[in-house]
Amino acid sequence: TVSGKPLAESSLPHTLRARVCLAIRLPVLKRCPIFEPCPQVLKKAIALYLTPEIYSAGDLVVEYGDRGEAMYFLVRGTVQVVAENGLTIYATLKAGSFFGEGASFSNVRRMASIKCTGFSESLRLARIDVQNQLRAFCSDEQLLIKKFNSITARNQERNAAIQNNLQIARIPGSRLYRIVQYIHTDNTVGDTI
Repeated sequence: TVSGKPLAESSLPHTLRARVCLAIRLPVLKRCPIFEPCPQVLKKAIALYLTPEIYSAGDLVVEYGDRGEAMYFLVRGTVQVVAENGLTIYATLKAGSFFGEGASFSNVRRMASIKCTGFSESLRLARIDVQNQLRAFCSDEQLLIKKFNSITARNQERNAAIQNNLQIARIPGSRLYRIVQYIHTDNTVGDTI
């Protein structure tokens, strides 16, 4: 794991720092729906605190059970969302994804580990930096929390539907069970599902 400095702490002249930030890091932040309610000036200020981190295959970006202090924006590579047992893979995230967003608003424990499948680059955003910028710009954290809760609710609905389908796929005779069996056997195209 290699960590860089946030642009806010860089020795570059302030105007050059701001230009680099706007060109490279602001678009990453703007793609995250949590920050949609923020005014542009606040997004720019927060983007200054995105810290680059580089990981190799097998590295853990976050570990199950740890206290979350930051969220991450995946810039390059892929990572897996891994269960506590280290074996079950919940999802594979690609560049453009973000994770650990719950840590932006509370000191929660991580619900999964994030493991790199190969070379990966992410931008880390510490909760304290988000809070400091919200205070500096007199912005209401509740707007971001409301957006976060909305995204969380959608994710929970999707996860519940996936869990339901997984349970149905285990019931012999169900359509999903037959599809899974078809995929895992050497059936011909003419076989019915």
